[in-house]
Amino acid sequence: AGENGVHKDQGNVGEAAAILYFTKSGAKVSKPLFENTSYDLIVDDGLSLCRVQVKSTPYLSKYGIYQVELRTKGGNTSWNGVVKLADSSGCDKLFVYCSNGDTYLIPVMEFDGQGRVSLGIKYESFRVM
Repeated sequence: AGENGVHKDQGNVGEAAAILYFTKSGAKVSKPLFENTSYDLIVDDGLSLCRVQVKSTPYLSKYGIYQVELRTKGGNTSWNGVVKLADSSGCDKLFVYCSNGDTYLIPVMEFDGQGRVSLGIKYESFRVM
């Protein structure tokens, strides 16, 4: 599969984990029909809709803390190679799947336009599994 295949598989596992998490909590989960949105899932908890971007990470810092890239590098012609950051105008929450199985559900407002986040003590209260 090569390196791109490994990254795609990691992303698929993260998205499957997110769908499992939200479905087990009783929510209805929908996927956008096309890939030109800044979110991966729409979650309906019966009271409101939430746009969720899913990120998956295998990357550990030298201190053993998972790091997640918040930038999405656009390779298609509609983005012209632009690097997009997760922000609250494009999605509401970020679901992060770490390769050890830890998952986090974090409001996008927590990131302040950062390009990479270390999931240390600051984000521990957002761990969901």
